[in-house]
Amino acid sequence: MSMESGSEDAKPLVAATSPTVGEDKGRAFVTRMTEHAFRVLNLEMDDFLDQFVDIFDQDFEELKNGSGETLGQYDAYKKYVAELDRRFGEFALREGFSSAGAAFDFVQEAVSLDARRVDEQLQELELAIQAIQRS
Repeated sequence: MSMESGSEDAKPLVAATSPTVGEDKGRAFVTRMTEHAFRVLNLEMDDFLDQFVDIFDQDFEELKNGSGETLGQYDAYKKYVAELDRRFGEFALREGFSSAGAAFDFVQEAVSLDARRVDEQLQELELAIQAIQRS
C-alpha cells in the first residue's frame, strides 16, 4: 500500500514543505503519528469497518481451500486502503509535510538518526565499562 494521498490533480490542503529531523522532532512526530493511527484504526473507522463485517463472515473451510476470497472482499479491502490513505494524507499535511510519502521519509530519517545515537551511546558505555575493568 502506497499511502500516497489523493489523485495527481488533487490540491494539498495546505502549502507545505517537509520538516527537518531534529533532536526530538523525529520521536515527537512518530508519537503523534502512532496516536493518530491508533485513534483512526480503533475509534474513528468503526462505522466504516462495520459496513464490511458481513462480507468477511464466512466458513473457515472456504478460506482454507481458497474459495473464500471474493471480489466483494477485495473491493472492501481497496476501500479500506483508500480510506487509510486519505486519513494519513490529511494527517501528514496537517503536520506540515508535502505528502504522506514525505512523512514516511521523515520517519525513516528519524529512525536512522536515533539508531546512530543509540550506537554512539553504546560505544561510550562500552568504553566506560572497559575503563572500570582496567582499574
